[in-house]
Amino acid sequence: MTLFLFCIALFAGQLNTSQNEAVVRLPPHVSAIPTSDGGKMVELLYAAPSLSLPRRVPAADADGKAWYVDVRNLGPGEVILEGVEGFVVHLQPKQVVRIRAAVNTYTVTKP
Repeated sequence: MTLFLFCIALFAGQLNTSQNEAVVRLPPHVSAIPTSDGGKMVELLYAAPSLSLPRRVPAADADGKAWYVDVRNLGPGEVILEGVEGFVVHLQPKQVVRIRAAVNTYTVTKP
């Protein structure tokens, strides 16, 4: 029984540490997610009700990988993420989305 619990704890620990994504917390007074936060998890706590994505959709990196940002709303209220060409995402508290650059606009998926 002890060995079984140890194996479960070890497995759970590996799941938590397998994600090497950098995490940044956007300050409450900031109204935009900067291009430099690409490839990171951006946490929103007491964020402005509306945040802008980079106005110029970031190009792919040198390896051809599309720019993306994961956004986690820690609350307390809804946050609206706005991009180019009418791109809008309503992010509820505790919700996480991945936003990817796609040619001249953005797309949204679950991370």
